[in-house]
Amino acid sequence: MRVVLRALSSSVGRLRATIPDDVKKALESVANSVFVLGVRHGNHVHGATMAWVSQASYTEPYMCFALDKTADTHRALEEGDGTFGLTLLRSDQQALADHFGQDAGKRQATVPDFQDRGGAPALDRAAWFAGEVVSRADAHTHTVIVGRITAAGRSEGEPLLFSWDKGYTS
Repeated sequence: MRVVLRALSSSVGRLRATIPDDVKKALESVANSVFVLGVRHGNHVHGATMAWVSQASYTEPYMCFALDKTADTHRALEEGDGTFGLTLLRSDQQALADHFGQDAGKRQATVPDFQDRGGAPALDRAAWFAGEVVSRADAHTHTVIVGRITAAGRSEGEPLLFSWDKGYTS
């Protein structure tokens, strides 16, 4: 858990000093499902732990997520074909969240391979979504990506949740 906290806090730390304490405390209580984003760039798949992911429409299959502008995965998504995979992790998969929360050059552990699911790289976990980028919005340190979901699947298991004040829960 500390690895992901360190990776997440490095991107958030740049902005936290400008957020008033009462707002910061309220934001820290928000629990989010934990995902792994997979993006293919050439013959390589980039992966990143994501906690800021949400359904974005009731009538169309859209999801949105916030991606750190300094991440290799951001560059891969910008330079690639615009397709992505989002994998919802199960409550027993904190190790995968920790793994993909590290800088790509520091990852040591062997993890399951990404599989092609609906034309996008995803892991076989609680749920997966294949999508294509339809719009982007600047959000200071991050880019908010809106994607149209083109395929999805689900298996059994409770999702892994994360909040700044409680860490991982389910």
